[in-house]
Amino acid sequence: SGSSWAAWFPSVGLGAAGACKTMADEDNTWLVDMIVQMVNSPSWNEPIDAFVAEKCLIFDNLEEEMKHEYMELHQEFGGLVESLLAAHLLEVDISPEDFERQVMESGLKDDERMQRVGLQL
Repeated sequence: SGSSWAAWFPSVGLGAAGACKTMADEDNTWLVDMIVQMVNSPSWNEPIDAFVAEKCLIFDNLEEEMKHEYMELHQEFGGLVESLLAAHLLEVDISPEDFERQVMESGLKDDERMQRVGLQL
């Protein structure tokens, strides 16, 4: 898929530019609620926690620069997030492409609640 988890959660990685907007279209509240439930579920958090626990030792010596290794970990983490997102979306019968389209078209990527979810990652 050509989708990127960073497009759905712009506050992850490079950071969100500008102030967060409040969602004007309340018809998409269910989408934010679904995402909040998803990222608070054990099936989301357990793999994320395991990744962090496994990789945290790499960051023990911050005096040495390992920028290439950090980039590789960031990409690996992104792959984990994309896989988890795709698996959770399959459970509710939404394709990653439909999810991305709905988030982008509704302006949810700029919604304050979505930014908070992104910050959790």
